[in-house]
Amino acid sequence: MSLPFECSSLLGAALVVAGYAIRFWGIAHLKRAGLTNLVGTRIPREYATGGPYRFSKHPLYWGGAAAMAGVGLIAFGWPGFVLAYPAMPYFVERGMYESELRSLKEKAEAAESRPAEPGP
Repeated sequence: MSLPFECSSLLGAALVVAGYAIRFWGIAHLKRAGLTNLVGTRIPREYATGGPYRFSKHPLYWGGAAAMAGVGLIAFGWPGFVLAYPAMPYFVERGMYESELRSLKEKAEAAESRPAEPGP
């Protein structure tokens, strides 16, 4: 049974809004907790465990993936959603998480290989 175009567009828009709401909630939680390492300039010393991080280690990625599925639903109807939905776990866990983890490891290794600065 196929849903009308308006219905799939509304559901897609709801997914986009919900996805970005999750992303903004996660960013706000990081900012309030003082863990705003969103540009990767330093290695975090602690990790967020409250807010949306109670449910997932990567709510920013999952929110983006939900928005991506919503865009697929809006643009291409149910076939677009069906194509975008299976890509979500890859997008979240494989695509972004592994590259972020690799980047953090490289930064940690670079920091460890630097000589210690002399004290006062």
